[in-house]
Amino acid sequence: AKGRGQAKEEEKPETPEQRRVRELVEEGMRCLSGINNTKIDLNKAMDSFTQASALGSLRAKSYMGEMYKHGKGVDVDIDKARELFTIAAAGGDAAAQRNLAFLYASGIGMEEDRMRAILYYHFAATGNDHLAQLAMGYRHMYGVDVPKNCQAAVEYYLPAAEAVVREIQQFRPPPMMERHTLASEGSKPRPSDQDEDVVDYYQYSAARGDASAQVALGQLHYFGARGLEQDYGEALRWYEKAGEQGDGNALGHMGNMYVQGIHVKASNETALRLFKKGVEKGNPVAINGLGYMHMYGMGVDQSFSEAMKLFSQAAEQGNQEARFNLGAMYITGLGVTKDYAKAIYYFTQEARF
Repeated sequence: AKGRGQAKEEEKPETPEQRRVRELVEEGMRCLSGINNTKIDLNKAMDSFTQASALGSLRAKSYMGEMYKHGKGVDVDIDKARELFTIAAAGGDAAAQRNLAFLYASGIGMEEDRMRAILYYHFAATGNDHLAQLAMGYRHMYGVDVPKNCQAAVEYYLPAAEAVVREIQQFRPPPMMERHTLASEGSKPRPSDQDEDVVDYYQYSAARGDASAQVALGQLHYFGARGLEQDYGEALRWYEKAGEQGDGNALGHMGNMYVQGIHVKASNETALRLFKKGVEKGNPVAINGLGYMHMYGMGVDQSFSEAMKLFSQAAEQGNQEARFNLGAMYITGLGVTKDYAKAIYYFTQEARF
């Protein structure tokens, strides 16, 4: 990998302007994602990113691009998103490069150009964007627009897995976001009659106590899908209603919110209680969540063997997060013997780009 073995330059003190930019971007991220018990405020997020962008922040431009790409607090505008991604990517922002790669690969809002997509995925992966690394690893594993090369696949997968291990070794768990593939990204379509029908059906069923509909409605609010704005508070409200009925999915999703402090104060104790209840129901989201807590020693003794057992159970039920966690453990030898074949198997199951 590029950059290994090179001496680190001495870090210069942060200037007042740099500190202001960092604070604006961090504020925007909190308002955009609702982390650290912050209420989602898309208007404030865009305002913070806009201010940071005016001060020269490429990362802020990249976040603004994602908001226009997905219609977060603004109308979907792929042209505006592409413009912002292009500027940020030219300056070396890896997330922007990965987003441009996706637009070129999918042909959304622009002419499809798969070779240019590969080029931008490569740039982003070299810039240590883990989604881009997984994308390139998958492509090399199966020969998608690049030569089929298992060794190259491992070289792309390894940095993403190493990042997970570094967080573990520092007892600093990364965000446990519910994953979705790049294939599911792209422009957020405008609400359609069909979307309204689906939402109406879930609302009707949820109001009458159908737990599965309550969870589904919670998911729509959590991700901001089917024409609904992203609203973690509303998502939690529906999860709680389903959780009161003992729904395993609801218990797992609530556990994820408490372990990360999404819209609520982070609480390992509450997350652990919810995950254990979900595990009793055999729910893969809860099983993976409990494995996550054992992997990082959050509210429980750190145990890689217990994490491996739980991740395996969740992965067998199709949980993508668990598959990634297993891949990371096998490719780095974390609590197990290194096994690149098994690592690649789990990564390619998880990362269908």
